[in-house]
Amino acid sequence: MALTPAAPASRTVVRDLFQPPLDLTEYASPLSLVRTLETDKAHTQLMKPSNLPKGGRIRIAAMDSYDGLSAHIGQNENGQSRFERIGDKTQLTASRLDGKKQTSSLTIEDYSFPWVPTMPETIRIESSGPRQSALSEGLYYDKFSSTGIATSGLAEGDVLTERVAPYTPPSEATLNKASIAQTSLGPIDQVPSSVASLAKEIVGVESNPIAQVRALQQRLRTSYYSDGTQSPSQPGHGAARIASMVEADSLIGDDEQYSVLMMLMCRSLNIPARVVMGFDPATDGDAKTVTGEDVKAWVEIPFEGLGWVSFDVTPDRDQVPQQQTTQKVSNPEPNVLQPPLPNEDPAQLPPTTRTPSATTPRTTTRAACRRRSSSWEAPSWPSRRSWAPSWAGRPGDAADGGDAPASARPWGPGRRSSTAPGTWGACPGGASPGARRPRSWPRTSRRPICPVSPEQLTLRSSAPGSPRRTL
Repeated sequence: MALTPAAPASRTVVRDLFQPPLDLTEYASPLSLVRTLETDKAHTQLMKPSNLPKGGRIRIAAMDSYDGLSAHIGQNENGQSRFERIGDKTQLTASRLDGKKQTSSLTIEDYSFPWVPTMPETIRIESSGPRQSALSEGLYYDKFSSTGIATSGLAEGDVLTERVAPYTPPSEATLNKASIAQTSLGPIDQVPSSVASLAKEIVGVESNPIAQVRALQQRLRTSYYSDGTQSPSQPGHGAARIASMVEADSLIGDDEQYSVLMMLMCRSLNIPARVVMGFDPATDGDAKTVTGEDVKAWVEIPFEGLGWVSFDVTPDRDQVPQQQTTQKVSNPEPNVLQPPLPNEDPAQLPPTTRTPSATTPRTTTRAACRRRSSSWEAPSWPSRRSWAPSWAGRPGDAADGGDAPASARPWGPGRRSSTAPGTWGACPGGASPGARRPRSWPRTSRRPICPVSPEQLTLRSSAPGSPRRTL
């Protein structure tokens, strides 16, 4: 008898039911988005909220660990992620379940990041839209940090409906009476030593933790804000960036740097603190839409019976550093009499064969011939000796070169004409400066081109002690 084999039963594979923990190393720090959102996407509509709690902010992530490179979300005692997969009916918090509740929604527009926006007291999250199935299967949430992640990322058209409990921050009087709760947070490593020094300098001898927090907050709030668009301010919040910020003459930065600096200073004073990044829809004056300009980062500190309390530490955005402009101070040089320009050589004119006309006057005024012009020099004679003119009737006038020492004569012995050989020096009597000797004259002729009478002009040999000769 033949037996019919039974149909194989369906197998259950354990690995199909096992959900590995979320690996946070695959995601960059949410704080790295601050500079991009506040500058490149300042006027971009990221999401559209509906029925938000009054004065409520939108949370993106809370970070309580620091490794010198960035701030990130901490892990549990076993070093694993605290994120768990959630569904539409998963209860996210047990606080205020008996109080007043309301339903808010966020419609995603130009927001394509994996970090899920939530409210301060989110009880439940439901997803809808054209990507509802993919969004629901990859939705994770960390109840300790109140942070959600969508592994498939968010895209335009996704709708997040959240059941929230309205949150009212405690008053100043309530905080002064409360005590800070000691909560286990993530590790803090590779912190510049200047951060702890600045914290001690600010708090001084104050020992009350809440007073120390207020002193640190006041110091940061009175500093300068800069996102790098109007004044120099580097992005990032690594150890090098925080050290340069602390060691500068003034604190300058944006939400990214100030929130991390506040957390590190509080932790150096044994005050538990964490950084929260999110949005404040009322920053740009329009709470109906969320733009990149609405990005914000703040610090949360736990208090007994109050939970995590928010502290704003970033300066107002109109507290920009003063522009240090360097103006050149006018410092003119004193008026100094400048020395005269050197005399130029006489112009070289082309030779001419024109003979003096009979009607040309042969006399000129003594004042014209006496004019002391450094451009007037003796003609360069064909002979080897150089002759220099000396005016008759003034033998003792040293200024005219008569009997003055040779070193004081403007045209004394050894001072040849600056004109080329075979040319005549400039004449103050009216003749053309630099005119060549006519070819009709013999080369032995010493007739000057200056039309003065022989009685008024004498020549002296350039040799010392030689007699005067009258032309």
